[in-house]
Amino acid sequence: MKIDEDNGNKLFKTRYGTFVFKKANYDQHCRKRPRLLYDEYLEQVWQTLDDPDHITTGPKENKTTYYRVIKSQNRRQEIDVEVWQVPIFSKSEGQIIATAINFWSPNWQVIHLFEKTKWKKETSLI
Repeated sequence: MKIDEDNGNKLFKTRYGTFVFKKANYDQHCRKRPRLLYDEYLEQVWQTLDDPDHITTGPKENKTTYYRVIKSQNRRQEIDVEVWQVPIFSKSEGQIIATAINFWSPNWQVIHLFEKTKWKKETSLI
């Protein structure tokens, strides 16, 4: 895991480039999602960016969203998955992380209808 800090900003260095979680945005999202304060969850965010299961674009022109399945469970006719979702916005200062969300959902409901698949792992459950 390669997460550095620069003036309070979190820098996630991956094979796809460097992603920046700006300090003000990070602090705001830590109040809503206290998990982000812990290194083990920041590592899961880094893994989502470095080895995603699914990458989508849209609905905004400069938005890319990375998804990674953490856990799954079969429930009768459908599969429920625990997912990390990390939306990224391309701006003049680089790839900016909007937030990092962890949730459970049926696998067919994870990707929003307005998003277009940019890349998908062959073994992805979503």
